Amino acid sequence: MGTFDGLPKEMRLEILTRVPTQTVLDCKLVSKSWMQIVRHPSFARKQLKQLNGSDSGKLMGIMLFHKTPGLEEYTEYDDESSSHGTPPFSKARRFNIISPFEHYEILDSCNGLICFNALRSGYPYAAFLPLADRLVYYGPSFICNPVTREIVVLPEFEGEDLLTGFGYCSSTNEYKVVGIRSCKREAHYGVVQVYTLGSGKGWRNVGKMDYKMTGDIRKAVRRGVLANGALHWVDVGGTVLTFDLANEKLSVIPSPPMYEPGGFYNLVVLGDCLSAIYMHEKEGIWLLKQSNDNSGRPWKKEFSLGLRAPITSTKSGRFLCYGQVSGSIYRKDPKTSSSELLESFSRSVCLFIPHRNTLISLKELGEKDTQRMESVERERSSQEMQPAFVRLVIN
Repeated sequence: MGTFDGLPKEMRLEILTRVPTQTVLDCKLVSKSWMQIVRHPSFARKQLKQLNGSDSGKLMGIMLFHKTPGLEEYTEYDDESSSHGTPPFSKARRFNIISPFEHYEILDSCNGLICFNALRSGYPYAAFLPLADRLVYYGPSFICNPVTREIVVLPEFEGEDLLTGFGYCSSTNEYKVVGIRSCKREAHYGVVQVYTLGSGKGWRNVGKMDYKMTGDIRKAVRRGVLANGALHWVDVGGTVLTFDLANEKLSVIPSPPMYEPGGFYNLVVLGDCLSAIYMHEKEGIWLLKQSNDNSGRPWKKEFSLGLRAPITSTKSGRFLCYGQVSGSIYRKDPKTSSSELLESFSRSVCLFIPHRNTLISLKELGEKDTQRMESVERERSSQEMQPAFVRLVIN
């Protein structure tokens, strides 16, 4: 009987790209030839393609962010768990993320790369205030891949971001970070800037946002939602801004209807479709989907979700929703309106973000200043008088 190493190289590469990411890391240790396959320039792209096109029940990973800074966990959901008698979620594992900033929050996860915003203290003389009330939004600051242990710190910029987003443009094969930054003269307007990973061009000015956001921008949801090759934001008045990652143009699309005073919208992607979650203390949560038909109604109301906001959709057409108070995840069937509790996580969990573990390399994308997280920590320990980097590790 032949051995794995006796197979053609292309066949071995094809086989290993179908192996779970965590197992691939173990495969690198088997032999030098296996390591060469995993390190092949096309391996990460082929593996990502397999993950995106997989017909298996294992949908995706989900990151759990706790109220305690620096506490991030990762779990995987299996949509077919009931058929083979296993739990729907794998045991949550702690992420070992080393942040170059003491205070940060996630911007988004895309193909295994996680982009973070940094926060800074805006009221240094108001020490009597709680820390959360003294932190001011700073903007996109670093990107990492927790699997490859790579991290890159984005160039600094002046001013404060109004809206930010991170996503992948398939037509140009580029990862882009977008920041709409405030103008000092016009507080509610902004300059649109783009950072393309690996381009070496830094932040580029691509235009101006000449739309006046409704309400206090600091109270709006500033994380852009990626759908159909564009980032989307919604203000407190329900107006949706969209930024096309390919042509780098900003525009306004028809807004979802505002049903009752006091309600507000969040945006989410469900089944590759941009959806608007309407939240109201009396009406609960409604799901509206963007319509592509010729009915003249750009948004269609799908159904009510009660008090549980959706995280993502499953391959079986159901939704994973979370209880905002309990930290639990439920599975909602839109056909039967039934709901079942899947997992109760800690009450300290305040955010669930879809994530996928991959081997996409920041260095191979062209980021010359890519560092290893561990080397960042050693750099700090040797220069304790320069508190540039803080390691946030939960054992």
